[in-house]
Amino acid sequence: MAMSRLLLLALPCLALAGECGHSEAPAGGEQCGQADGVAEEAQVTMLQRSFELQDGKLVASAAPEPAPAVAAAPANSSEGRLVEVPAQRLVSLASVNGPLDPMPASGDPDCPCIGITSRDGEVIFNTSGLNVTYPIDAGSSCQRWDMDRHMDCRNANYPMVDPAWCVAKWCFVDPCNCKPRDPSVLPHPSAYIPNALYQQKRVYYSYEACGEQDTWTTKNNNAACQTKQTSFDCVSTSGCAWTLDQGCVGEELAGSTCSQNFVRDSLTWGRTECQCVGFTELSGFAVAHAPQSGNGTDEAASTLDFNLSASVGSTCKAWDDGAHPACQGSGSKPDWCTKRWCLVDPCKCGLDTPPKISTYFTGAKWLTHQVYYSYAACGETDTYTEAENPTACVNQQDEAACGRQGDKCRWTTMNDRLTCLGKDLATLCNDGVPPPLARSGAPREASTLPGASALLAALLLGRAWA
Repeated sequence: MAMSRLLLLALPCLALAGECGHSEAPAGGEQCGQADGVAEEAQVTMLQRSFELQDGKLVASAAPEPAPAVAAAPANSSEGRLVEVPAQRLVSLASVNGPLDPMPASGDPDCPCIGITSRDGEVIFNTSGLNVTYPIDAGSSCQRWDMDRHMDCRNANYPMVDPAWCVAKWCFVDPCNCKPRDPSVLPHPSAYIPNALYQQKRVYYSYEACGEQDTWTTKNNNAACQTKQTSFDCVSTSGCAWTLDQGCVGEELAGSTCSQNFVRDSLTWGRTECQCVGFTELSGFAVAHAPQSGNGTDEAASTLDFNLSASVGSTCKAWDDGAHPACQGSGSKPDWCTKRWCLVDPCKCGLDTPPKISTYFTGAKWLTHQVYYSYAACGETDTYTEAENPTACVNQQDEAACGRQGDKCRWTTMNDRLTCLGKDLATLCNDGVPPPLARSGAPREASTLPGASALLAALLLGRAWA
């Protein structure tokens, strides 16, 4: 019979060498201390076992996980023996070794995680009526975000946890860009950040996008639309809509938002060709690491750290005003202090003026791409980059200077001229296919052409697309 491997929790009173009440504790476990044979939570023993089903009973080969500074099991211990374990006394924790349907950290390609990864800072989530501090990038990728953070998960002895959702991976998703593998398992509007918006839509969460089973929603999210069984209960719940094929779902999934064309406020959410990314209405802060002007090409030589709103960059706003040290206090301030900008996905920005790699959040990503910033997306002229960001790719005037910026920049073509761009714009966004056209009709970017003249570049591009 084929054998499967799974992480299981076994109470220490499960007989490995005898029945509950024996004078010696089972190998790797604790001595039973309660008459009913149920040990305290801290005494739960983690065992990694091979198991198989024989005649309707779960038979496991005990192999206690070794612990540091613990003497070896005695010769007469049950280690390695086949023991009969009632299946109802075991708690499956497949997610400890990874989800049942493994997904990349970025989530299911058909339902990718959204959010900005790898930033410093904190965000406040409303968990079961309590405000709890999470990392600012919580939900941006498939991780066990609730472990040791949610109040129900703080006292658990990892990986021996109850409830099991404490070790389940989940992430935030865009309801309009999510096609679950199981159509009956839809994402839900976030209960942690119910007022947050992403491009005028509510932020949803999904366990299935991370290959996990959602055991949290039914018991912990009373406002979840899919818990409403009748059309009356559904339409009586804010943000829900009743559908004939799927019952009660979030109104975005019912087509109220995703399938309809509506007027987008470009002054708030960015121009249609280059929309802002991130979540609005977050409580908390993001730590910005800004370069100080006048530090030449050594980007790491001198940085200025300061706090910005946790929602920084999610909409067009003068985020630096009153936050950047140069924009605080009275007296004269740089003009860029009051200019509006936002964070953008470089691969979804088709403006003639290219966005720039974020220096505030170096290494931070959105949908696996380095996050960029743009003033043009908000209808502003960028005066910040030239004055305060000397190592920006667009500030490099020749191929040699571009190359000195390392892997982040590429010498390439844009709008019939050679220029230095962030590598996402120059290469990664295209995935080997011809680049999109800018509004002027000229190629927005092309493959790197070191040393080529603008005329030769144009000829090559024309030939490639003929």
